[in-house]
Amino acid sequence: MKKTLKWCAFLLLAASIMACAEEGRPLILVCNDDGIESEGIRHLAAEMAKLGDVVVAAPLHNSSGVGHGITYRVPISYGRYEKLEGLEAWWIDALPASCARWALDTRFEGREVDLVVSGINDGANLGAAVYYSGTVGAAREGALCGAVAIAVSMDRGPEMDYAGAAARTLDIARSALALKRKPLLLNVNFPAGKIGPATPVEITNLTENRWKVVYDIRSNPQGGNYFWITYEESAEPESGSDAAAVREGCISVTPLLLLERNETAAAVLKTQLAK
Repeated sequence: MKKTLKWCAFLLLAASIMACAEEGRPLILVCNDDGIESEGIRHLAAEMAKLGDVVVAAPLHNSSGVGHGITYRVPISYGRYEKLEGLEAWWIDALPASCARWALDTRFEGREVDLVVSGINDGANLGAAVYYSGTVGAAREGALCGAVAIAVSMDRGPEMDYAGAAARTLDIARSALALKRKPLLLNVNFPAGKIGPATPVEITNLTENRWKVVYDIRSNPQGGNYFWITYEESAEPESGSDAAAVREGCISVTPLLLLERNETAAAVLKTQLAK
């Protein structure tokens, strides 16, 4: 795993950003889970338009925390979104992964999409959050369809530099395309605060820290009970993890498995079932 990460680090940071330009402008889908009106998608779409031909497709409403859920068995409304000047943009009343899939299947006239970029999410998606995140779910859908896919999130803080993060995402996207390795799924997290050309990039693992769930239990005036949920870090993040990198003010890039298989468990099960 360490060798794989070092290999990805070398290629992501050193690959020529001109390689993808030799074959013309790539086809790019920009999506998210915060909704079509979010600030993050506006900055991200503008930067991606410098790299290729962009279509934007995003949920009509905020759909954070839905993971890789899909919308089906109900009629799905959609329409053009006119506030992103110069770009083809659509709102879809569906979950993020379904928005991405609809665009991939219908908006590119049968042409293969090169790059799917999802974000910029309002809040980091670190560790196990990649399974809860609609941002990552939409990107993963793109990778499952054969594209290079990048989920982009930003830690919350007093200053959230979406413009700076979008510009650095453009650099990462260029390097990822230059790998000529499809499908590919990357989870990118930016620290809060000013993001510039000198903000360091770390190739990381997902943190193994588990979040502590806090239940704030209350009663309503009719005597019924309800609760609010909040999450707290359970421990200091491990060195080399995405959480540690973001805490230290670095940009975290984590290559993710697309179709997971636990080889150790598979070997044990094979032995047990053979008895």
